[in-house]
Amino acid sequence: MFWVFFVLMSVFLFWTACVGMMFNRRNLIVMLLCVELIFLAASLNFVLFAKMHHDVHGQIMGLFVLVIAASESAIALALFVLMYRQYGSLDAKVLTNIEG
Repeated sequence: MFWVFFVLMSVFLFWTACVGMMFNRRNLIVMLLCVELIFLAASLNFVLFAKMHHDVHGQIMGLFVLVIAASESAIALALFVLMYRQYGSLDAKVLTNIEG
């Protein structure tokens, strides 16, 4: 029954991230953190069910999810730095009026 705690923690992380995305639509950094929480919840489920079924494939998939999440956050933070230099704000309302 140890797995129930981890499944509930994964559900809590996922719903916290979804609520954060719904209530905060302006700050891009908080939106990025919510996406990272969703990746963390998915990775936790992969590792948990791999351990339950004594299979290594879920753990490898969890590792791939974490690597992709890290690279995604690095690229997003680089884009945020460029946006802040160009427009002086990371407010999503300001960035929706960009014409290119």
